[in-house]
Parts: sequence; structure tokens; C-alpha cells
Amino acid sequence: MFFIIFKPKDKHKYTSYTNEIFRTEEDATDYARRSLKKKDKFKIVNYDKENLDKYWYKWCPEDHPRSSHGKALIGKPQKPI
Repeated sequence: MFFIIFKPKDKHKYTSYTNEIFRTEEDATDYARRSLKKKDKFKIVNYDKENLDKYWYKWCPEDHPRSSHGKALIGKPQKPI
């Protein structure tokens, strides 16, 4: 199994691109080519403990746009209408 890592333009480290896991390296490569821009650098890596610890999302405000003070914004309760 494999997942995609990419290097954001303004960062110097690779990080995971999506939370999808791919059965084959070809599937992951195809997905990355279709969804990333041509100038973006990406790699396909094995889904194992070493790569997960090294590249998987770290929920920090400066590292990911969907976080706020270390807490994910996804799943926040909505205000009633």
C-alpha cells in the first residue's frame, strides 16, 4: 500500500497530500498527476510506520490550512438556524 507526499511551495519538508491510501504505486502516481499541478514535487511512499511518523499530517496551525491552534476545523458543530 502507498500514499502520496508533496513538497509545498513555501516549505522545505515533504508532507502527506491526502489521507487516501492506494493499493498500487501506479494508482497513486495516476492520482497525483491528475490532482497536483505540474510544478508541484511529489513522491509515492510505502504505507508503513516509518513513513507515517515522518510524513503524515501533523496538526499544527502553521503546517496545515484546516487547523486552528492545533485543533482541526473539520467537524465543528454548526450553529442552529
